[in-house]
Amino acid sequence: MKQILFLVVALILYGSLYPWQFHATHLSSSPLSILLHSWQVVFDRYLVRDLVVNIALYIPFGAFCFLSIDESRSLVVRSLATLLAASLLSASIEMAQLFDVSRVCSLFDVLCNIVGAAIGILLAGAFPAAIAGVVQEAEAVGAFRLSGTMALLYLWVGYQLFPFFPALSQTALRAKLSLLMSSGTWQLRDFFEGFAGWLAVSALLESLAGPKRFASLLPFALFAIPFKLFIAQRTVTGSEVAAALLAVACWLIVRKLARPRLPAGLLALAAIVAAGLLPFRWSPQPHPFTWIPFLPMLQAPWESSFLTLLQKSFLYGSAVWLINDGGRGWMIGSLLVAVPLAVIESIQIHLPGRTPEVTDPLLALILGFSLMLLERHAQRA
Repeated sequence: MKQILFLVVALILYGSLYPWQFHATHLSSSPLSILLHSWQVVFDRYLVRDLVVNIALYIPFGAFCFLSIDESRSLVVRSLATLLAASLLSASIEMAQLFDVSRVCSLFDVLCNIVGAAIGILLAGAFPAAIAGVVQEAEAVGAFRLSGTMALLYLWVGYQLFPFFPALSQTALRAKLSLLMSSGTWQLRDFFEGFAGWLAVSALLESLAGPKRFASLLPFALFAIPFKLFIAQRTVTGSEVAAALLAVACWLIVRKLARPRLPAGLLALAAIVAAGLLPFRWSPQPHPFTWIPFLPMLQAPWESSFLTLLQKSFLYGSAVWLINDGGRGWMIGSLLVAVPLAVIESIQIHLPGRTPEVTDPLLALILGFSLMLLERHAQRA
């Protein structure tokens, strides 16, 4: 329970302080005094939205904080300790928001957070066995164990849900739905990358949970596609939906083979190569090659760079994992991914709109070595 509680607190801190644009400012009084005098509520539809979000944000905190406290303590003590922890966490975050450009300090938010924690306490007190059963099921499939498989799935979740911040306006939702239905969003590069990713996710989920649990986990994974409609700065394209459905169908066929992960890995690698060579237009004027690893990512805005790093880490790492699990070993798997990536980068010198660099093949080698260490650690554990 404490592991989940730490994760919930980390998500609350991230979501409450996003986009992390802190600045130095001179306050007219102490942060606590400003918080206590910040009850300025305008009753409109935005208030209802903020109320729902702030309550929902602290329900998991209330539930898992309550369950993390020693059961030898009385229910009253556990409840009061949880409410006190929620109050301190919420008040601290609201005072920190005084130094965040895009956030507003509000005592109303603190009250909503406390109400959410109280609802979490009620749920934990009424259904402790159900919550404990879900946690035990997650532990049974290894969700809290450090392994290469889980590391790749965490990378995939990060890539799907980053920046982990909700976008709940109707205008943004309508724009994303219009983009989804537009034929202009059918991009081959997105399709190939999505195919490689969803093929790997299908194999990873079955390896982690087994054939029986795989059937129940796959719909939850596919739910990540429509869920992105409600995440800031993320969109869903028609090519992504088509790639996911085709990749899942391919895995359902390939998994019947004697050693299904090797052909799945080769398929994923072929899709990665195809995505890297697009748009297949040769330019006689070469682009300069970047020999400093990760330099283009460091020069770009951090959010887009981090999203790209998550995507590439998952795609390259899962391809190495699939080839290794198919019986070829970590070294062969790493080289089979790194060498084609190096060839792609050399060809991208003459492809318009691409940035030829040394990062991708180097990243594949780093991921192969890291996954090997994680899997060996998991086996020893």
